[in-house]
This record gives sequence, structure tokens and C-alpha cells, in this order.
Amino acid sequence: MSPVIGCRDVRKRFGDVQALDSLSFDVPERCVYGFLGPNGAGKTTAIRIMAGLLQADEGTCDVSGVRVSARSTRHQVHIGYLAQEPRYYGWLTGRELLIMSGRLFGMTSTESSTRAQELLEQTGLDRAGDRRIEGYSGGMQQRLGIGQAIMHRPAVVLLDEPVSALDPVGRREVLSLISEIARESTVLMSTHILADVERVCSHIAVMRSGRIVASGERDSLLQAYAPAQMALTCSTVEGAGRLASVLAKDPEALARQDGSEVSVDASYWDHHQYVLMAHLQRLGITLVSAIPRRASLEDLFMHLMKEAA
Repeated sequence: MSPVIGCRDVRKRFGDVQALDSLSFDVPERCVYGFLGPNGAGKTTAIRIMAGLLQADEGTCDVSGVRVSARSTRHQVHIGYLAQEPRYYGWLTGRELLIMSGRLFGMTSTESSTRAQELLEQTGLDRAGDRRIEGYSGGMQQRLGIGQAIMHRPAVVLLDEPVSALDPVGRREVLSLISEIARESTVLMSTHILADVERVCSHIAVMRSGRIVASGERDSLLQAYAPAQMALTCSTVEGAGRLASVLAKDPEALARQDGSEVSVDASYWDHHQYVLMAHLQRLGITLVSAIPRRASLEDLFMHLMKEAA
């Protein structure tokens, strides 16, 4: 089956900055695809090119079999888009914004009104639909923005950092809505918040300095790139810090401290248990527990960032 999004060797430069460097990846249908990377990795530039708002210097990007270009409008019917910081006419109501979006995509007045009501209910804004947008909270504005992005039932929905500025309640509401949308459309969302990716994304691409350093199914990438861990819990945070400092001298340990816990590579534990115990005894550190731990997305991300450095 052909991917619903396919980008090949996409390059984009802004002056002396190479924002995208030979970007290539595929996105399958009906999934939530996480575009993951630190700030400045090129996520927004890539999404704007996929949306046809920015022209690539080189390379191609196809959505639903249609070549995307900032010089054409053929792709627009297939794509819904929400910018990282959306701006609305505050004097419009939520309903009016949705109806206007529908009319811009060629829907009749009746079709736009009917669809607007459906989306107000789907996004949980039915009671606020006739209020001015300037009175909406941040979470309400993001849900409205997603509503306008799917007004015309696009095959692909592109969301640029849709929850990064929201409080925990707003994030939960928007992420639940994103999961619901994925039943009918493919959703590509950029983010640097790992917990959000773990919650809703089945596939991911990890970006660094304008390049994709890994992409594919999330669980497959975890298995391939993020080694299993052994969580060593020390009796004090100070003791964990001393142990982490010693282990940092051995790159094979892949040691990382989190409070009183120091995680190390599981295979390192298997082969160097006695060395670790000797460190604990020499440093006067009491080990409370040693528990195997499944690798997390943070482990994967940190591993890939180190490899790409």
C-alpha cells in the first residue's frame, strides 16, 4: 500500500541555515504520526512544505498521490492544517469560523452549517459555538483550530505543536480529539513533548538538524534503538549522583540519573554486576533495589540524539 505522505530528499535553506537536509520519510494511512525533535530541528519548516505553504529548494512531497507545491492548489483538498500559534478573528464566533472555512473549500452554505454543528459537538464546543473566539481559552482555541482543519474531511491533518502551550487539562482534551480524528484521517503532529508521543502516536520520525535520524513504528524503533534498562534505586539522591558520576566515565553503561534512581544498560548490568557492586561498596552507597525496566521513548530519543551528534 502506498504511503499517504511521501517525502523524498527535501532540502530547504534560509540564508546560511540549512533548515532541511535531504529529508525523506513515509507516513502510512490512518495513524497518528509523531514528528519528534528538539526546538530548531526543522519540524515546522517540514510541515509548512507538506502543507504547500513553503516551497522546498529541492526534493518532492506527495500527499494522497498528489504532488505538493506552494505554486499549486491541487493538494489543498487533501490536507488540513493547524499552525503552531493559530490566529483568529476574535470577533467571529466558533461557528462562523467553521462555516467560513467550509465555504473556502467550496462547500455550500447548508453543507457548511451542518458540518460546523457536527464539529462543534465533536470538539466539545457546542455550548460555546455562538460565543466570540476572543473569549475562548487556549484549549478551546486549539480544539476549534483542529475543527477547522478537518472541516473538509481531508485525508491528512497536519498539526504543528498542537498541545505545547496548553495546561494538563487542555492537553488531555486535545490529545483525545487527535486520537478520535485518526479513525478517519492520517494525523501528523510535531512535538517535543515525549509523553504526548507515547500517548497517541503509533509511528514516529525523530529529527535533528534538519534530518530524519530514525523513523517507523514506535515500538519497533524502541526495540531496535533503545536498549533495555536496569533501574538501580539508591538509598539517597546524593548516593545516586555519586554512582552516576562514576558510571558516566564508561559510555557502555548508558547511565542516567533520575532522583535516587540510576538506570544502566541491561546488558552492561549482566556483564558488570560485580564491578557495579564494587563501586557501591567503595562509595558507601546502599542499593535498595535493582529492577529491569522497559526502554522508554526518552531512552530512544536520548540515544538517537547522541548518535546523531
